[in-house]
Amino acid sequence: MSEWAGGVIALLGVALGGGLTHISAARQARQQRRWEVVRHKRDKLEELSAVLDEFEVAYRNLSGAAALRLNSGKPMEPQGSRIAAARLNTLVEFYAPEIMETKK
Repeated sequence: MSEWAGGVIALLGVALGGGLTHISAARQARQQRRWEVVRHKRDKLEELSAVLDEFEVAYRNLSGAAALRLNSGKPMEPQGSRIAAARLNTLVEFYAPEIMETKK
């Protein structure tokens, strides 16, 4: 009978250890998924910041060209590449919707 008790105790120990390992792995996977979501959102907000920097540069160039045009009477030169307004709008709508709420 004691042989059976030893075997049962060993099996319970294995089951308990396996259960605890499973719980630990599940928690770690859940934490990893949360971290990936946070990291992805941070990356997109950094991209949003870069697009806003592009807007700032384009605005300064356009303002300078307009001032030069007013002072000199010369026609304005094209100001380089297009501004990615659609990309900015998408980034704001998906990753910073609170900005859209303040705009309304």
